[in-house]
Amino acid sequence: MSTPAEADLPLIISVDDHVMEPKDLWQRELPASLRDKAPRVVRVPYLNIYNCGPGVLLDRGVFCSVLLDWYNTESSSFYCERAAVEQGKAFLNGGSVYLPLTDGTRNPMGERLFVSVSSRFDEVLPNIPNPPSTQKEVSRNRLYCHIGGIAPDRFDGYIAKWREFHRKGIRQVRVSHHEDAWTNGADVGQGGQEYTMCIEAAPEVGDDKLIAYCREMRAMGYYIGLYENFTDYNPLGKSWDERNAARNTEGELVRVWPPTYIIRPLKALEMALTQIERQFGKGSIMKLGEDNHRFQIAAIPTGALSLDLALAARQSAETRSVVTMARPSQAE
Repeated sequence: MSTPAEADLPLIISVDDHVMEPKDLWQRELPASLRDKAPRVVRVPYLNIYNCGPGVLLDRGVFCSVLLDWYNTESSSFYCERAAVEQGKAFLNGGSVYLPLTDGTRNPMGERLFVSVSSRFDEVLPNIPNPPSTQKEVSRNRLYCHIGGIAPDRFDGYIAKWREFHRKGIRQVRVSHHEDAWTNGADVGQGGQEYTMCIEAAPEVGDDKLIAYCREMRAMGYYIGLYENFTDYNPLGKSWDERNAARNTEGELVRVWPPTYIIRPLKALEMALTQIERQFGKGSIMKLGEDNHRFQIAAIPTGALSLDLALAARQSAETRSVVTMARPSQAE
């Protein structure tokens, strides 16, 4: 069989081959007068996932963002890549990760993706209104000061300084304290005591001094709040139980801060509710669907079975006035 000459072969164009543009194509190849019109990714400082992106694409006056829904996902976590325009592609975000559970299985994939395109920059940003804050008026009219210290007599120094500020007319201040209210100062403000999920003052401070300090601060008009934490789980604490700490897929305890670990979310809720009931009494928390927290209230029957049933107790409380109203024709 004769072989056709190379010139006689048809020209074949492979759609599977790629031309890789250099990363700085849009900046290097375009004339300087047109570079501001080239596609680029805009970073938003407050829009941040793990210290990286996501970004917003700007191309010919149009903005575009691609965001996963934090509130509706079955994934273990999100990740983000460096937002950039490279080799003819725009990298705006990362994705989601489905890690194995402790039994080796993974959650079924479930994501919701928001792709927003607009000529207005603000319309492609997340728009999740913050819930109304009970502290809005307090924060609006006060300076903010956060305090932490390591000296054993630190609260004596704090109150002396606030008395001085008060005498000089500095009174509209909102004050918060760090862990040093609950743990000895040591060398970093975190001593050998639990400083999360606790209500006992640091031993070198004592409950009486801490209570007196808070009372005097309030008497001077300062808005004060002590540090509390129901997220970090401290092995030094009375509530520590290794079974309540979260683990990664390798079965290792997951740190959240050098001395503390992540607590299992449902256990954190349970412990918070237990502390509330310990402080305010059994029945302070009532769960939907549970009948065992009903209060026993002295009551007397109304004399009408249908009305007793409507009152859900077969009787009405002694302090309740039951008035039945009807049209004259119905009353007859």
